[in-house]
Amino acid sequence: MLSFTTSTEQDFADFGRQLWLTRNSFLSHEQASQSIVRQLSEAFIDKNGESQIALARIFRLTEVEELPADVRGQVKPGEQKVMALTGTWGLEKAWQHRSRSKGHQAIPISAIAVPERIPMFQEVLTQLGIDIEYFYNTNELVARGDQPYQGTFHIADATSSAIPAQADFIRPYGIRSLVGFGGFIGSAGVLYLLYIFSREYISPAAARNFYGLQEFIGASIAIESRIFEN
Repeated sequence: MLSFTTSTEQDFADFGRQLWLTRNSFLSHEQASQSIVRQLSEAFIDKNGESQIALARIFRLTEVEELPADVRGQVKPGEQKVMALTGTWGLEKAWQHRSRSKGHQAIPISAIAVPERIPMFQEVLTQLGIDIEYFYNTNELVARGDQPYQGTFHIADATSSAIPAQADFIRPYGIRSLVGFGGFIGSAGVLYLLYIFSREYISPAAARNFYGLQEFIGASIAIESRIFEN
């Protein structure tokens, strides 16, 4: 079991290796993503046997034409690429499969370009050196200069931040912190993003320990032969 207050950098690294060792059993990127967010949620258990993670999700930059038919129908005409939800697990049954998600199965680039709507996307893209305005106007993912391969995101106090849905989500579910990371995976350099909403406080030091999972998770979901299960 893991904890944001007591687990060490080595504990996170050991857990990441366990995730990585399962990579060959996955037939699609979605299958790998779904397994990882579920394992993350089940690894952080409090003394009452409940998950400290209220919601964990993975998104992947995807061409609209590559989306499952049911998701493609949710995208407005003219959109070429979206951040598609490929893994989701949380406290509610509705958060445990992408097909039950409302409004997050395919997030258009136009929404990502508005910082107030999805701040975690903005932060990671900025760290990766991606020109968000250019991305929005052209759908071309071009990084600026010599930028890092990976980016991170952390909000220690979720209740005092600009994260949307304070009344409907943050306060009712006791969300205290948000942490995540993203980067480019596979030979084609496909963008992905993982983030979790935690009911346990995540200090800057704990966030850095969590970032140790990045290389293992990135390698585990870099399945290029098939994106979705159906």
